[in-house]
Formats: sequence, structure tokens, C-alpha cells
Amino acid sequence: MSRWQVVEFVLAPALEDPAAALLRDLGSVGWETREAGEGRVRLLAYWPAPAPAGLRSAVMERLAELALRQGEPAPDVSSAQEVPEEDWEAGWRRHFRLERPLPDLVVHPSWISYAALPGETVI
Repeated sequence: MSRWQVVEFVLAPALEDPAAALLRDLGSVGWETREAGEGRVRLLAYWPAPAPAGLRSAVMERLAELALRQGEPAPDVSSAQEVPEEDWEAGWRRHFRLERPLPDLVVHPSWISYAALPGETVI
């Protein structure tokens, strides 16, 4: 099973898009954004593990330059760790199920089979 190096940054919302582009340029294969409170966002960036030597300092240096150019506070690194690979598709699918918004209407994801009863409309 593959492992990933995830580095978490806390930064100003105005830096989110340019920081994501910068992380991509530094080899990040993906990122996600979460709320951090107090007018900040949490940006999690992923690299295949083991991460290249000096990655964290290179990223922080480039993010600090970006923040300075845009007149924003320098980002903080709140954590850096290795995490195992997950089957994101299977995890995402667990949150969906068959729904009946009306007595004769059935809505279900394509991966859940359902045989319609007489008079039902299935989407």
C-alpha cells in the first residue's frame, strides 16, 4: 500500500489559490482546503512518500515569499506526517443510499441496484 506525505499549512484566504498553484509547481499531487477559524484557511498538500529532502523548507520559503508579495501574514506549518493511501471512492460512496423523497419516487446511486415496484419511478 502506498503512503503519502501530507503537509498542513495555515494561511490567509487570499493566498489559497496562488499557494495551491505553487504547491503543484513543487510536485504536490493534490491538496484540500479546510476552515481554520480567525480568518485563516488550512491547506493540506500531498506528495508521494517519502517526501523529497528539504521539501518542507522549500515550500515554506516559497509560501513566505508569496505572502510578502501579497501583503499577507506568512503561513504557518501546523503539521507534516506520512499517511496511508485510502480508497477515496469507496469512502465517498458510503455516504449515499437509496432515498424516497415521495412515496412513488426512488432515487438511488448507480452502484446500488434496485428493482422498481409497480407504480414507482426510479432515478
